Amino acid sequence: MDAGDEGLIEAVGRHTVVFVHDVANISRGGGHALDTLVLVATVQANQAAVRRDPKLQRRFGAPGTVLPDSLRRPISIHALAQSLGLPFETVRRRARTLVAADLCRIAAGGLIVPEAVVTSSWYAARQAERVDRLRGFLELLDRVGAVAATPDLGGFLAENARAADRLLGDYMLRACDRLLRLAGNAQDGLVLLALWAEGVRRLDPCGAAGPVSGGGLGRSLGMPAETARRRLRALAALGFACFDDAGWRAAWPADRAADVRAVRTESLPDLRRLLAGLEAVRRAVPSRPAPGLVRA
Repeated sequence: MDAGDEGLIEAVGRHTVVFVHDVANISRGGGHALDTLVLVATVQANQAAVRRDPKLQRRFGAPGTVLPDSLRRPISIHALAQSLGLPFETVRRRARTLVAADLCRIAAGGLIVPEAVVTSSWYAARQAERVDRLRGFLELLDRVGAVAATPDLGGFLAENARAADRLLGDYMLRACDRLLRLAGNAQDGLVLLALWAEGVRRLDPCGAAGPVSGGGLGRSLGMPAETARRRLRALAALGFACFDDAGWRAAWPADRAADVRAVRTESLPDLRRLLAGLEAVRRAVPSRPAPGLVRA
């Protein structure tokens, strides 16, 4: 791997962590980050019948179309906990919150996010915002030479918003899973994601991450400031965070260098997978090209 490849991996890694954090915040909509994680995982599991079938993705991907409840596959609390690496009781508690908020319902076999939710104005607004953020992310990667975005990218994504959002959900869960495993648990992983992303937004001229306050980080995750500070102290004990008079910064312990590098380098395979999914949708409508990965 030459210096150019290293530079590309670093650039994609920086842009990716900010993108993932932004999409998570869009999905959160002012709620708790763990509620969002459980909700997204439930939506993705419910759509298992179409996620790997381009024809069905196209059929149920355009605005005005939606996967009917009869095709949604329920997922059990146990399966959700296993897939997210969260304690069973945590997932059950979060699921109860989502059911009480009418964002999920209990069906035979487990939880579903019903058609009525994904067609609501609340959900549609967040979906449109997520897909528009995806457009901006791909256009940014085009400028750094990681992908070649076609001129009609925005139109393609808008016309296939549900399919794009479905693929984006898979991408988000993979990206979050690695951070959660790196930090050791879901809550610390979400705090590490926010700390890393906010630090990247505040890069100084030398490329060093800027400081973040514990309270500000808590607000960005929908959690109390003291909870955020407690999680930051736990991350600091592991070597993933440090504190000085200016605030908190992400840190990378030497004994976890290989794991940290894996999180960064695997952003490119994730990107390839996302683009391959968009290409599979595009093939159903050859007149509408999707973005293509040209470097890795």
